[in-house]
Amino acid sequence: GGTPAPPLPPTPPAPFCHTIRDTDMEILLTTNGDNVLKYPDVVSMCFALDEFENSTVWSNSCFGAVHYLDPRTSCNHTIACTRPLWLLSIPDIIQTHPLAENIVQFTRTVRDLSALDQVEGFKKVCNDTRTIPCEAREVVGCPGPCADPCIVHNIDLCMLLLETNATADELRAVANTPVTRLPCSDLTEAYVDSLLASMKVVTKWSKRSNTADAVLPLHGGRALFDTQHYDTSDKLLESKYTRVTLQINKDELDSVPSVAKQITDIAGKHGFSLVWREWATFQSELLHQLLLDGRWAVGSIVVVVVYTSFYSKSLFLSFGAIAGIVLCLSITFAVYRFVLGIRWVGVLHLIGLFLVAGVGTDDFFVILAHYRKAEADKSLPTLHQKVSRAISESLVTVSATTLTTAGAFLGNYTSDIAPIKLFGLFMAVLMVCLLITVALWFPTLLFLYGRRRMTEP
Repeated sequence: GGTPAPPLPPTPPAPFCHTIRDTDMEILLTTNGDNVLKYPDVVSMCFALDEFENSTVWSNSCFGAVHYLDPRTSCNHTIACTRPLWLLSIPDIIQTHPLAENIVQFTRTVRDLSALDQVEGFKKVCNDTRTIPCEAREVVGCPGPCADPCIVHNIDLCMLLLETNATADELRAVANTPVTRLPCSDLTEAYVDSLLASMKVVTKWSKRSNTADAVLPLHGGRALFDTQHYDTSDKLLESKYTRVTLQINKDELDSVPSVAKQITDIAGKHGFSLVWREWATFQSELLHQLLLDGRWAVGSIVVVVVYTSFYSKSLFLSFGAIAGIVLCLSITFAVYRFVLGIRWVGVLHLIGLFLVAGVGTDDFFVILAHYRKAEADKSLPTLHQKVSRAISESLVTVSATTLTTAGAFLGNYTSDIAPIKLFGLFMAVLMVCLLITVALWFPTLLFLYGRRRMTEP
């Protein structure tokens, strides 16, 4: 019969390849009752997400093929449809992500070797020798001799322990992290509490020193609580929010609103609420709204051209004034970008289009009124004298109104909110550039206008 073939080695689990991309849709699940996320809330969320995963809306929108290569994790495979990443994904991450698995194994080793009550002694060894005790190296997979730093998957485990300043209770919480994912029907309160406790500790660790990159693998690359809503004064970092990340097929981004509606309906049925965000959809909606607002901007320019033409009785002056306003905007953006070195431009900045059109037109009317007055003055025989008189008399009023407007906007620069702060700075620069444009462009425009009138029969 011959010698039977040796059994094949077990197939290692595929690396956890869920990485955060711009096409990901993020959902913040919110409990409607107590201010703290607890076992019943997690169970309800689990059943809701299961129902959502089985819906045709999700199956038609989720990532159809994930191709990803990470040399640290040897992650190179295709996932038919990536499951939502959230709190209950932690066991999957630990099972398949070497970095996360190593952190849990390390905390268990520290717990076992030091009996937790001697964790400070363990950290002292790390601080004195810059490596972990020799008897722990083999357990956590440290390469090299005992005197070498213990670096596994680009993480210096000793430095991780020191920089997190882990306490005995924190080590116990991470060491007890469940490593097997349970179905919703089998979830127990102890299981959920262990996951929550582990995540709270890892979140605290990620906020200390430079350890964020080292401990975030336990989050699957992204914090699974929404850190903006932590009560940092609470030792447990209690939260009523948790994050779910959905990978949307880049070819199906139009389906994001239907995905949002589907999961919102399911969430409401299970007794909690949510908010969602997805960058590509936000950009699409923003562009659509900007195009709609752009129509109003074009309409306002048309109204300005018609009214200034009627008031000045000259298309030349009317279009010349609009050209000066456009020139002012160009100069402002050049100063903002190349002189001040600011790249960011927000939706608020578009208000400048309407404001500069209004203020610039108002300045045009003031200067034109003074020019008409100077034009009728017989004591000013030359065109140069007429334009000089009009500008010298009107520029005082124009400067006062424009500079006070610039000062009012510059007051926003004291705000701690970055968009408001930069908007205030941009508008102040815009007003100053408008004043300079008015002082240089409008006199030239009036001089050319006067020359044309003098040559007319």
